Amino acid sequence: IIGSAYWSRLQAIYDLTQRAYALEAEKITSESSLSNKDTLFMNLADELKTSLREILGSLKLLKLAKLPKQEEVLVALAEQKSQQQIHMLQNVLEFSYISRNEVLLNSQVIDLRSVIEKSVTEISNQAYEKEIEIFSRYSNNFPLRVRADANRLEQIIINIVSSVIGYANKGCLVLNADYSTDNDMQDILTVEITIDIPHRTVEIEQQLLDAFKPHYANDMSQGLSLAIANGLATCMQGKAGAGYTSDGHLKFWFNAIVPMVTPINTNTQKVSKLNGKHLLLYQPPKIIEDEYRNTLESWGIIVEVTHEEAEAINLIRLSQSGFHPIDVVLIYTRIQNLETLALSTKIAGLCLDNPVSQLLCVSENQSKLPEIEELIRTTPNLELIRKPVEYNRLRKKLKYLLIDDIEETIEEASESFLKNKAILLLQNEDIDRTIADVMLKKLGCIVTTVKTADEAAVKFKKIHYDAFITDVQLVDDEMRTFIASAKSMNAKLHDRNYILPALGLSHHEQEGEETRCLQFGMDYYIDVPLKIDDLTAILRRWIGRAIHLSEK
Repeated sequence: IIGSAYWSRLQAIYDLTQRAYALEAEKITSESSLSNKDTLFMNLADELKTSLREILGSLKLLKLAKLPKQEEVLVALAEQKSQQQIHMLQNVLEFSYISRNEVLLNSQVIDLRSVIEKSVTEISNQAYEKEIEIFSRYSNNFPLRVRADANRLEQIIINIVSSVIGYANKGCLVLNADYSTDNDMQDILTVEITIDIPHRTVEIEQQLLDAFKPHYANDMSQGLSLAIANGLATCMQGKAGAGYTSDGHLKFWFNAIVPMVTPINTNTQKVSKLNGKHLLLYQPPKIIEDEYRNTLESWGIIVEVTHEEAEAINLIRLSQSGFHPIDVVLIYTRIQNLETLALSTKIAGLCLDNPVSQLLCVSENQSKLPEIEELIRTTPNLELIRKPVEYNRLRKKLKYLLIDDIEETIEEASESFLKNKAILLLQNEDIDRTIADVMLKKLGCIVTTVKTADEAAVKFKKIHYDAFITDVQLVDDEMRTFIASAKSMNAKLHDRNYILPALGLSHHEQEGEETRCLQFGMDYYIDVPLKIDDLTAILRRWIGRAIHLSEK
């Protein structure tokens, strides 16, 4: 009996061992299969993103042409939907990186407030379509420059804000950005997004409990975005969460470690030629009234706020009489109505002989309304600024309206500076090459396009160029040698000792692509899909720098 039991136990142990081996082999086979499927899906997502970018590029070319009103609206809609699809595919790719612990952060020095404002602007149309006003507020100690991955920060904000918008059809969404230092002397960015919703339900409370959890990512419309936001925040040594504020507003938030490079200094922010100018701020939303006032005053502007039309008109009359100077009126509209436009018309009527500058704050869709277009046509010294207001854009608009001794605007100066500048463009993708070619020619540049580095080398032997632009994906060790050679050949042909600026077109498809671009001999990079304003600013900066250095 004892012998029989022993052999039975031995047989059982053997069977269990064999079963364990079989399960291990099955696990390896399963993981290999999943890995192959994951790789296939990621490659497919990349291909789809490329196709959508080509569609976006074609739409951008259409927007540069003069289109009838209806076609312009359709092109804008197609552009918006294509961008949404690209964002969804990017989320899928990011989720794959996060689940495989393969996220590599590309930290660089950035203007943190500009990055946040850019993110909010990108998602703002989605809010305005649902009649949701969207505002941003910043703590007094908010830094000027930090070191962080700008693209990942943008993605976290866009993912969370787009999810928050889904909970309401009307109301007010507020993004509060705070910056602090913890007990370990680490710099922490905390962003809190709140929105007022009509009812607090059991279903919503359950969704908040599940929000940001990995298993919730099965919900492609919202859960995936939130899971990615949490994953990216975790990569930045932070976290994300959701709940309610003390007054019952829905709240989503995230934090991340973001080292400060340059602290804010209101004294250095002052714009000398804006210092002492008087601005009348009419009907700003109460929730951001102090934000506007603090920002404007930090530039040296004297701000007066009123919410009453009669008071505003009285102040304008006093200004016309010379008793109370008003240099510009900033009028804030509401997404639900345009009642504040009445003041703009009355100001124009009161100031026929001495027009007062006006800055009208409207959404992108409002700017295309017939009444707005008529107001622009008939009112002198009136400019539009898009909501939500970005502080760099606001400062630029005010400088344009208020500084009389500016001989030309930034756009005009850029166009004049870049006229007849010779650009060599190396790009083997037809649609990308066409888009860049059209935009450069629109800026007045003389453009030569080639598809290979060999063709580019032939051109450099015959002609001197003011800038060289190439796709970052074409940059490798051979390209590094070619760029160095091109700079040398171009310097010999140029009248001065001119060092050719080499600029890369970056799709942000690979981790650390910008760093890679610089490592292989490029001077800077230009984001794709191209935006004509960004292209103009970068070309002006680098060509101007090269001219300045060559003249020393």
